[in-house]
Amino acid sequence: MLIEAPDNVCDDPASPGKRDPAIEAKFILSALDAAGPLAVERRSACRVRYRVEAVLRLNIDLPQDVPRRVYTRDLTPSGLGFISPVWFPLSCGGTLHLPAPGGSVDTIPCKVIRRQEMIQGWFDGAVSFKETSKKRLEIRCGPKSVMVGPPTVDT
Repeated sequence: MLIEAPDNVCDDPASPGKRDPAIEAKFILSALDAAGPLAVERRSACRVRYRVEAVLRLNIDLPQDVPRRVYTRDLTPSGLGFISPVWFPLSCGGTLHLPAPGGSVDTIPCKVIRRQEMIQGWFDGAVSFKETSKKRLEIRCGPKSVMVGPPTVDT
């Protein structure tokens, strides 16, 4: 199946003719949603849809390197799926800067475990969270919600 955006649908409104990755990502993610669920779901982990723009800094990145933007798809207790116009090396460790529902940004140690080109110039990827960070995430599958970050303490 080939899905193509009209010529200007993904243009940056501030710079006509220049493609905006955030708009392109939204278009790609909506096309994936429209395709429907897989006939056979191989994943057994509880997983919820979580759509935000995040930054993935790899251990091999230099301080002056441009941040690698990722557009998240879904979240599990052990990792996160994303799409990105940026190629990532497999098995590379790094830090995911993930916006939380309350507006804060959580910094989560992770490792790139999947990366494949899905369409020209866009990659489907996933990171696994390092063991120490798994305690920071609470995924509730009952009502299909997610809380990212350290649990709050009621006083």
